[in-house]
Amino acid sequence: MTIRLHWISVFARMYSRRMVIMFTVWVVATFCISPQWSTLQGLFMIGVVWHTCFVFYCVLAWRMETLELFPKHFALRSGVIVKEGKTIGYDSIVDSQVIESLIGRMLGYGTVVLVLESREGTKRIAIPYLPYMAYSSLVPLTERSCNER
Repeated sequence: MTIRLHWISVFARMYSRRMVIMFTVWVVATFCISPQWSTLQGLFMIGVVWHTCFVFYCVLAWRMETLELFPKHFALRSGVIVKEGKTIGYDSIVDSQVIESLIGRMLGYGTVVLVLESREGTKRIAIPYLPYMAYSSLVPLTERSCNER
């Protein structure tokens, strides 16, 4: 079963702290660099085109991020230009936890935190913005593998 992250992750990526700072610097630089209206319009249009391309990239990246559930493992896949993937077997999961914020409960998403046991030691992986149907399917599978130990 292939599951896509919740649509709210698009907004989380678009309006991260870094992007808000970059947008603020761009607005201040636009008005401080050139008081001439024609240059100001040109700089503004460059910013609008850049922001439109960035929104398109964020939506495309959201469409490419998937969680695939298999009988013995699950796979996280992401990337638009460079594809990356991570496969985790259910038998390596020691513990799982679901974190839901107030907004997450209202919109139907949460963060699943998995504790993995490997040769290097214990490792925590957080999978944010999973829809309710995804973590309601994933958590019982991980708990079943924890109980089999």
